[in-house]
Amino acid sequence: MPRVFFDLMAFMRIQGFGKCTGISFVDSTMIPVCHNMRRNFNKVFDGLAKNGMGTMGWCHGFKLHLLCNEMGDVLTFCLTPANVDDRDPRV
Repeated sequence: MPRVFFDLMAFMRIQGFGKCTGISFVDSTMIPVCHNMRRNFNKVFDGLAKNGMGTMGWCHGFKLHLLCNEMGDVLTFCLTPANVDDRDPRV
């Protein structure tokens, strides 16, 4: 995965994103790192993954924010810790 990360990001910036046509939708989904009972013992993402509340309950991990147009094309994305609010203007 680390070997192809920058190649994937370059591809997404060049070919993968759609065009903004006026109407955009924002949505987010939780990406859990581990089960909630093991969050205190997780060392892989120590300092990066946070505890956050989503629509399905508590989660330890990250949150993926997607900005899409009305045709369903992804315009941009942002990966944040799980404790970042969806309404945060920095996202």
